[in-house]
Amino acid sequence: MGQYTKTGVLPQGQRQPTYGDFTNVTEFRDVVDRIKVANDDFSKLDAETRAKFGNKPEFLIAFLSDPANAQEAIEMGLIPGEKAQEKPAEPEPAEQPKEPVE
Repeated sequence: MGQYTKTGVLPQGQRQPTYGDFTNVTEFRDVVDRIKVANDDFSKLDAETRAKFGNKPEFLIAFLSDPANAQEAIEMGLIPGEKAQEKPAEPEPAEQPKEPVE
């Protein structure tokens, strides 16, 4: 207020105001609960799977968020779905008889 009485100008804040649509923001407690559930679920995975994701649940969540990883996630048993059928090895083509050289 001292600056205002001297200059007649209100001091500007250090931060810029934040504007946006925050109607979908959940309550802090809900977010904390979701994080706890994610950590608990991650800790129930086998050690090999946790190690694949650097023992960090956020890496698993990023992996599962990418649709390109869906089949691998199914194969690992992380999400429900049908595992890809392994294709039987195709027989190698038979050698063609060589024509006699004259």
